[in-house]
Amino acid sequence: MKTDRYFRFISEDGWPVACRLLKRTTGGILHIHQNVTSPLLNTAAIPAINDATQRASGKKADRVAWEAWADDTADRISSLLKDTSGAWWKTNIQHIEHVKSYAPHVHHVVLDLECRPS
Repeated sequence: MKTDRYFRFISEDGWPVACRLLKRTTGGILHIHQNVTSPLLNTAAIPAINDATQRASGKKADRVAWEAWADDTADRISSLLKDTSGAWWKTNIQHIEHVKSYAPHVHHVVLDLECRPS
């Protein structure tokens, strides 16, 4: 589990309820909000070309953290669905949306996760 890459909040307590509410025959899409933090870049190791280059590499690190969180969340939701239904489910990341930043490297993102019974 990648707990060092993002914060966990109380909203995760609602995931089992959301999984139980999906239709057992067709599934659905879960819209999952989370605050995700990305690792701070070691700017001393990056040659200072210009400020725009550092901002671009920082955005890439943020995106990598969001994708890692989304992958981990998809796996965890799949496991919850197996636990609640007794059957295997497929999860598919449809979209990751950046909503806003709370602080440097702390971003509120939304994951649209398609969940279908196998």
